[in-house]
Amino acid sequence: VTDLHAIYKGLYVPGMEGGTPGSNNVTDHINMINDPLWSNANIMRLTIHPIVNDEVGQHGWDLVEPEFFISEIIEPAVDAVTAAERYAIIDWHYVGQGWTGSNETNTVDFWNRMSAIYANHPNVLFEIFNEPGGGSWESWRQTAQGWINAIRSGDWSQYGLPNTPPADKIIIAGGPSW
Repeated sequence: VTDLHAIYKGLYVPGMEGGTPGSNNVTDHINMINDPLWSNANIMRLTIHPIVNDEVGQHGWDLVEPEFFISEIIEPAVDAVTAAERYAIIDWHYVGQGWTGSNETNTVDFWNRMSAIYANHPNVLFEIFNEPGGGSWESWRQTAQGWINAIRSGDWSQYGLPNTPPADKIIIAGGPSW
């Protein structure tokens, strides 16, 4: 699915144009997985842009408080996917952006929060940084491995963040160039 915040805002929902914002938009959109056309689908990628300004306007994680985004957008989406007995990929969707500097700070904060909630959830997978742009393979691998190690161990001290339960789950880490 497209960016969860855009769906929450009533954008990109089939038959909706600028609808009333709300968690029901997310749940209704995700529930399309119950349509017989989707009967063979066993996984849904839940896209979370940090921020994007596209043809429908601005949307993304950085525009609202994290606690609100989690409780009103991510949790209803994950609940809808797992209620349909499917797997959910939480996809941190920076596109074509470097993974260092402020992007890394935002990224580790996001994954620290997701790890705290979903470390032991069997139907949730993590996609740590969609389509990272630029840089060498070795540089990307080292950065991504640090995030993966923190997720797997629950030790976020190197990033100055609170520890979380260790997460033994599938983590998707794409290459340094889409």
